[in-house]
Amino acid sequence: MKYTYLLGLLAVLFLAGCEDLEDTYEDYVGDGPVRYLAKCTSVEVLSGWNRLIVSWENKLDPNREAILVHCEADGYLYDTVLDANATSCIIRGLADATYSVSVAARDKAGNTSLTNDEVRSGRPYTLSHEGVQGYTRGIVKHIFLGDNLVLFMGTKTDKMLEFVVHYTGTDGKRYDYDVYSEGLNTIFLRGVKASEPVVLTRKGLLEEGPDVIPFPDVTLETNVVNMAGDFSGYLQERYGNVDVNRTNLELDYDLSSIEDILYFKDLKKLELGKNRYYGKTKKMSAISVAANRKRAEECIAFMQEVIGLEVVNYGSHYGAFGIPAETPELPQDLVLMDTEGFTVENSIEGSAPDFESYMLLDNDPTSLWETVLEKGERRIYDLTIDMKEVREVKGLKIVQADVSTSVRNYLPNAITIYVSEDGKTWTNPCSIAECRLGVCVGETKLLNFTSPRNARYIRLTVKDTYYGSGSNMRAGCVLGDVLPF
Repeated sequence: MKYTYLLGLLAVLFLAGCEDLEDTYEDYVGDGPVRYLAKCTSVEVLSGWNRLIVSWENKLDPNREAILVHCEADGYLYDTVLDANATSCIIRGLADATYSVSVAARDKAGNTSLTNDEVRSGRPYTLSHEGVQGYTRGIVKHIFLGDNLVLFMGTKTDKMLEFVVHYTGTDGKRYDYDVYSEGLNTIFLRGVKASEPVVLTRKGLLEEGPDVIPFPDVTLETNVVNMAGDFSGYLQERYGNVDVNRTNLELDYDLSSIEDILYFKDLKKLELGKNRYYGKTKKMSAISVAANRKRAEECIAFMQEVIGLEVVNYGSHYGAFGIPAETPELPQDLVLMDTEGFTVENSIEGSAPDFESYMLLDNDPTSLWETVLEKGERRIYDLTIDMKEVREVKGLKIVQADVSTSVRNYLPNAITIYVSEDGKTWTNPCSIAECRLGVCVGETKLLNFTSPRNARYIRLTVKDTYYGSGSNMRAGCVLGDVLPF
């Protein structure tokens, strides 16, 4: 009986403890329990032309009555209400800004699903967008030559849809030319009225955006000069300036191309390789890339056609361009200094252990200044010629080493010159800091100073050249002669 009583008491206590949990807190939650709608997930925002394209996924929820798309930025607020089953939305007419975009489900009472981890940002493409402003022109360079226009084209991608040049012809008619229609790298448009605007219109795609964008029109300027760095650098070295009004032009050294001769509208004569002295048996290549060589041929032929340019080609340096001429000889009136007693000091002690001063001053490029080949970083050498007294120097005859062994792979391609009267104050006598050298075995360069200089010391700076690959790569430098005149 006693045990029966205890079991009954436990049963009563158990039933009391099974009261609905909701009864324990419903007096404290106001209107009762809160039920959230199923969230919209996988929200994505794509940038379009003055618009954003929003997409998402809906989760099953019978209480969803609508979709609310919220788009906000500083000073801008866009709310769009859509059908309950909508999965995408386009927000149009947007100004340039970065917008926060969220998508929420909404029920009849106006309650919305949570969006805290599904907020995305997006920025529409507008005229102010740097991607629009910096979009490729397709035309890398353009040059007007009289009533003609030359276009140098860049590579076309699948996002570049429409590139058209609009111009007025010399016949007064309007023309529209699709610059990629013929797949040309260089385009020669004849009969273009340069006094009328020439306008490039472009349409294309940006990044992952789905919209075809009409990019801002580009008016091709008639007087702009945009020379390649190596071409303008050569002009500065050769002439001391970059003057496109020259009527005679001499090109001597390796250039990526010579298309920039088109800027010289008054050019009468072009001389190729005139100042390279490397012997009749040497074979040289001034333009090694086949595409650049083809472009050079086209540009020279065009100038011959349009302005009657005379082209004289010395030796084999520039191939078959123009009228062939004999390989140039050194000027007959060149008078070299007597270098007896001159000395040469090398700034890196021990780098050329077999060198003696006369080897660089004897007018014999088979006796060399030759460094020990090393692994590691490129060395920079200062070779200082002491002429023992102040003399007037007009320039230098610099000769590459005349060798047949693998040493020929270490010929320097540039040299820097400074002169001094006292060995303390140094000045650059050239029109450019670093002067290029031809790298043909035994090749001679006549380096004329901008004006005669009084000097006792001449300092030459050259750098190692690397040759080989992997563990066999070595750095070294070799030079035949340096003779003042």
